[in-house]
Amino acid sequence: LLFKHSYVVNGDDYLAIVSGAKNIAWRDDHCEGLHGLSVGSLGAGGRAASVANAYLRTQLCRKRCCHQVWIFKIFDRSCTDSTSVTWKDITFIDATFPIYVSQSCVKILKSTGTKV
Repeated sequence: LLFKHSYVVNGDDYLAIVSGAKNIAWRDDHCEGLHGLSVGSLGAGGRAASVANAYLRTQLCRKRCCHQVWIFKIFDRSCTDSTSVTWKDITFIDATFPIYVSQSCVKILKSTGTKV
């Protein structure tokens, strides 16, 4: 799915990439509003979650009443697999909290018994 040359003004996520999403491209876009490009929330309710091949590139973010621009959120005790998620060449203007990563994930590797 390709989003290209979009102009988004809203009060929530410009783009929310949720579990099961794959092959998402967001390129050469302009955004204004509260939240930004979100991956998650993954693993809500302890369910397994995955995202693959998300490419978010060359974006201008103008933030008024800014909260978050890049968001990556994983719930506690979830088993998630996020493969090839890339944010690249993003410009922030007036962003007071541009990057938000919440990872309270506990994954038990059954083969070794090691917690990661």
